[in-house]
Amino acid sequence: MEMLARRMDRVPLSAPLGHRPGLATNVFQQTVLVVEDDPDVRELIRIALAGDDLLILTASNGADGLTTAFAEQPALVVLDVLMPALSGYDVCMQLRADRRTVDTRVLMLTACVRQLDKDLGLTVGADAYLCKPFVVGELVREVRRLLGSQR
Repeated sequence: MEMLARRMDRVPLSAPLGHRPGLATNVFQQTVLVVEDDPDVRELIRIALAGDDLLILTASNGADGLTTAFAEQPALVVLDVLMPALSGYDVCMQLRADRRTVDTRVLMLTACVRQLDKDLGLTVGADAYLCKPFVVGELVREVRRLLGSQR
């Protein structure tokens, strides 16, 4: 098991940001970071996005999410807004301000449903904004859309 963990950490220098080598094959996986303070919602999102081509990482608050994003440089961050330590807006602004994560896609998934909230999310740099409660299929489609497009 330790050998597998070490293999996951080895990424060729030529690998695009947000990609990790697959364990079973040489195919690269795209990495998605889910930053959500509600453990049930976090697990639902993780399960919904789990697949052969996605490596799902999770964090339970904004500060841990930011640390993980800087370390792992995921292709996409699914980001709640109302969280302890740092809000999703703060995390998004810091992701956009850092050269390691400036091109990371950000999908805000939040209970903040007012147009003002959505406008703020997009202003601070989110690529997309979905409201809770959400339809799992809609979330998966939006993630696929964001991962398939270039910044």
